Amino acid sequence: HENKKVSTDNTIPIENQPSKIEMRKIASLKHHPLNQQIYGDPDPDDDLEISIKQNGILTPLLISDDDRIMSGHRRFFCAKESGIENVPVIVSPIKDELEIEEILINANIQRQKTKEQIAREYMKLKEIEREKAKQRQAEAGGDRKSDESKRSLTQNSAEAVSKGESRKKASSKLGISHDTGEKAAKVVLMADDLKKAGKVDEARSLLDTLNNKSVNKAHKEAQTIEGSIVIPKEKGKPTFNKTNENIE
Repeated sequence: HENKKVSTDNTIPIENQPSKIEMRKIASLKHHPLNQQIYGDPDPDDDLEISIKQNGILTPLLISDDDRIMSGHRRFFCAKESGIENVPVIVSPIKDELEIEEILINANIQRQKTKEQIAREYMKLKEIEREKAKQRQAEAGGDRKSDESKRSLTQNSAEAVSKGESRKKASSKLGISHDTGEKAAKVVLMADDLKKAGKVDEARSLLDTLNNKSVNKAHKEAQTIEGSIVIPKEKGKPTFNKTNENIE
């Protein structure tokens, strides 16, 4: 097998994996919804599919204890397309949903991605960092604090993180500047708003500028569009408008 071309998604032999490996029926596994939200449907990967047909799955899928895929969505897709019924998996002991979501994103750090996908990673990582800060503050209060005091601590922490810490952490993990992350995020949110308003072609054009031209050019286009559509704000969701300079 030394001279065979093997996709970089399928290069770690099963015997070299550090954790217990199980075989699961592919029909029993589920995509994590966050993967679809950030990366969309998997693009065809001929090299990976050939590798799996020739060598099987060398790198087990990482799954949660409720059979959601945390890492290996493309391997899963190619295996399914190849008619494979059973796949090797490692069941993660992690149950915290924020950690699961962060692992899912980290598993995709090295893959080739569009700027839209990176922007969606950035937005989700910011959200994760804010939620983790809330949890830390709530835990720091312990039993010594009243419920009201805990809520106050949580609120103050969230406000502090929203002023820059979440942006710094998210951008650092992705290897981009927080300015680039913010601009790309605003473009993606505008595109989402355009889709909600039924302006699918305009949204597609804006994302095309983002992915194939530049973040700055797409951001300028988004600023031009700004204010031309009205989308009711969903509770707990960020909006993009003239008074919302940051997405927090």
